Amino acid sequence: MPDLYKLLGVSNRARLETIRAAYRKKSKAAHPDSPTGSEEAFLALKRAHDILTDQVARAHYDQTGEVVERKIDQGRAEILALVASALDIAVHSALENGADVWRVDLVKIVGDAARANLKAIAKRAEEVSRVARTFEKLVGRFAAKMAGDENLLQQIVTAKLLSFELEAKRLEAAKANWEAALVLIEQHSFRHEVAVVRTILWHNLSSTATTI
Repeated sequence: MPDLYKLLGVSNRARLETIRAAYRKKSKAAHPDSPTGSEEAFLALKRAHDILTDQVARAHYDQTGEVVERKIDQGRAEILALVASALDIAVHSALENGADVWRVDLVKIVGDAARANLKAIAKRAEEVSRVARTFEKLVGRFAAKMAGDENLLQQIVTAKLLSFELEAKRLEAAKANWEAALVLIEQHSFRHEVAVVRTILWHNLSSTATTI
C-alpha cells in the first residue's frame, strides 16, 4: 500500500484545502488523456484524495495504515448534477449574450460558472461565521426578569448558533462538491468552431508548404 500522503505530495497534517489543491494539480498530469498519465495513476490519486478528505476513513488510515473504501456513488451523482447545472448556466449565458455555443470555449464558461458558485459559497460562509461570532458573544447575557420564567431569548440565541453550525457544515460540503466538480470540468476540452477553423487553415497551409 503506497503512502497516500506522499502520493498527493502533502504532509500527514495537511488541511483539507491543501489536499484538494494537491489533487487538482496532480490529477491533470495523472489523467489518462494526459501524455504523462494513465488510468492506474489517476485512480490511485483519486483513491488517495477520497480517503484523505473523508474524516472517518482518514482517521482509520492514520491509526492503522489500512484503507477503508467509502461509498462514492451518491457523492459522484451529486457532483455530476453540479456539473450539469454549470453546463446549463454556461449554455444559457451564451445564448443570452447572443453567442453561438459552438463558437465559444464552453469548458471555460462551465468552469467559470463553477468558480462563481465557489466564490458565492465562500462569501456566504464568511457571513455565517461573522454573524455566528456575534451571537456567541450574546450567550449568557439574557435573563428572564421573573424568577422561574423561561429565558426565551437565550433559547433563541442557542437555536441560532445551532443553525449557524449546521449551515457552516452544509457550505463546507457544498464547497467540497463544487471543487470536485471543477476538477472534473477542467479535465475536459471543447473544440469550438474557431479552433476547428484554425486547424483546417493550418492543415491547408502545411499542405501548401509541402507541395511547394
